[in-house]
Amino acid sequence: MQTRFASLVILAASSLVACGENAPLPPSPAQIAAREEKEKEKKLEKDYARIERFAEGHPTELDGIRRRISEFLMAAEGTSQGNQASRLLQTAENKFEGICRDDFEKIEKRISRYLEDEDFESALKQVKTYPQDRVIPEIETKLAEMLERFEREVRADDNYYNVKRKAEERSSNGEYDRALATVRAFIENPLYAGTAAAKRLEPVIEEIEGKKTVAAEMEAEAERGWEVLFDGKDDSKWDYGGNEAYWEVKGGAMVAKNTSGINIAATTGSEDWKDYYVEFRFMLVRGDFHFGCRGEPASDSSGDWVFSFSGAPGADYERGKWYEIRCEVTGKQLKWIRKDNLRSRIFVASREKGPIALFLKPDCEVHLKGIQIKHLGG
Repeated sequence: MQTRFASLVILAASSLVACGENAPLPPSPAQIAAREEKEKEKKLEKDYARIERFAEGHPTELDGIRRRISEFLMAAEGTSQGNQASRLLQTAENKFEGICRDDFEKIEKRISRYLEDEDFESALKQVKTYPQDRVIPEIETKLAEMLERFEREVRADDNYYNVKRKAEERSSNGEYDRALATVRAFIENPLYAGTAAAKRLEPVIEEIEGKKTVAAEMEAEAERGWEVLFDGKDDSKWDYGGNEAYWEVKGGAMVAKNTSGINIAATTGSEDWKDYYVEFRFMLVRGDFHFGCRGEPASDSSGDWVFSFSGAPGADYERGKWYEIRCEVTGKQLKWIRKDNLRSRIFVASREKGPIALFLKPDCEVHLKGIQIKHLGG
């Protein structure tokens, strides 16, 4: 019995020894570190893949890409994934810059079309509404330059028409020096100098200077034999053919309002009038107005006259604006000259002598000033 118990004890002890030899050993510190490193690498790979997908799907959200990569690099600095993330950031920035340049190029083309029409207000709107999340340093500089330029252009446009109107009014009143000063003050103003509006006013200076020269010549000629046919007060040299009711002297002008329903005319001169210059100013309010030469005395039939000038609709005369006209009648040739742009036209008459007339068709209103004649050749 004792022997059997001892054997069991020995057998149990042997089994315990055998079990101890086959049991797994606890991991060493090196094994633990390697395992943790591997798990960290897997996590970094997953996180990087998410960032990469975000960058590919949202190339214009550069701030979001930067934030994600910055947070990722705090854990991945010095790792292969960290290096990949740095390269990904550079790629994303390059791609973003490319997108910004492409977008800005489209805007530049749109602005270019506006500039062809000098539509600076629309161009300025394009600059102001350009997406701020598409701005990189080089584009920011261009936008700032455009903003400054277009704001100047818009300010200049806002004042252009007022300056032009004032200059035209003063020029029409014979105040040529004041008209020139008005335009030059605008052109030389640092706020407007070099703008499209300033350049548009340069021909206006030439036009006013031309008018000033012509006016000086007219004044000189007036001292050399011009006869006044209407001085703003006296219309006694004109024959209205019984239609005086439609003519009146008002505000220094000969004013005609043809409400008769038929053609009417005012004539002056005689059959002996041969070669001469006639000058006058007119403002057409409405309707159809003509200046006739070489006609039959006392005739108001337009078929008896040669029209050396027409203020008819479509003849490029603005309603309500004064124009200066000169008619040169020599032999059978009749030439009229529009003094504001020096346009001219020549007609041929069948007669070499005859008076002159002012014709109005029905529903016409015209105002005339400064009508004078200079006979040539004695």
